[in-house]
Amino acid sequence: MIRRSFLKNGSGALIAAAMPLGANALELHQLSGAQRFKVGQIVITALSDGYVDIINADTLNGIDEQGYEASLIEAGRGPGAWQTDVNAYLIEDGTRKILIDAGGGKSFLPTLGGVPDALRFAGCNPEDITHILMSHMHPDHVSGVLGAKNAAVYPNAEMIIHAREFDFWVTSDAHARLPQMASFFAIAQNVAKAYDGRIKLHSGTDVGLPGIIAEPMFGHTPGHVGYVIEDGNEHLLVTSDLVHHAVVQLAHPEVSVAFDVDANAAVAIRHRVFDRVVASRERLIGMHFPFPGLGRVERDGSGYRWVAEERQFF
Repeated sequence: MIRRSFLKNGSGALIAAAMPLGANALELHQLSGAQRFKVGQIVITALSDGYVDIINADTLNGIDEQGYEASLIEAGRGPGAWQTDVNAYLIEDGTRKILIDAGGGKSFLPTLGGVPDALRFAGCNPEDITHILMSHMHPDHVSGVLGAKNAAVYPNAEMIIHAREFDFWVTSDAHARLPQMASFFAIAQNVAKAYDGRIKLHSGTDVGLPGIIAEPMFGHTPGHVGYVIEDGNEHLLVTSDLVHHAVVQLAHPEVSVAFDVDANAAVAIRHRVFDRVVASRERLIGMHFPFPGLGRVERDGSGYRWVAEERQFF
């Protein structure tokens, strides 16, 4: 069953799905979420932006309600909607303070918007951020760079985006072909205006930052990328939006989400990356894995499972 029709209602439908009746924004957040770990001497801080409730049987393609509920129960979860984490990451290499994604603003979804508080909890102010690496330009990753009246939250940061991604959301005519995603395009274009003169586009793996390379994972969006962070003999793969539902899409990697621009490509790259990281035992972080989103993927029958890494103390 194709469920892309839910997008026709725009961000209003997303807000309604994520906002419990009678709740207000103050009730919807944990305490500031920030957790540190290392790759070599690089310090990475996971930042919790909040969560969304919209990744469920109604917004997944390739699985029905019965299969969805069975997957949750088999994983030891209760039935019903899944609260999907939205994570961002601060990278500190001793010289730069780099954000990978920035989460979403409360104006997009009231259950989001936690990154600035998490940054302050970690001892970092928005003015300290030198670079923002965007995995892609969906609102739950990019609208967090905008504040009141669509002003830039990070006044000193250079934003780095894949050229294909920027073209799709900002300069192409894709908005005319996809009117159901008008609110997504509007947010991306507001970001482009707010950071005009501070946006750097790349088209390969070189993002111009030592120890970080881009890894194309096109499909979810035309310029969706992951990143590899390396220092010494250690490295970490940032899988970005390779996974949205950490139970269903690991057990059933053929399942896509309604807002994949190219679902077939997204499924293919998910299979390819999963097979690779199972064999290599690579450490991963991802924007929708359970916070802090750090762990590994292991084979589990015909599918896979997520194994969270224990907290590091240093």
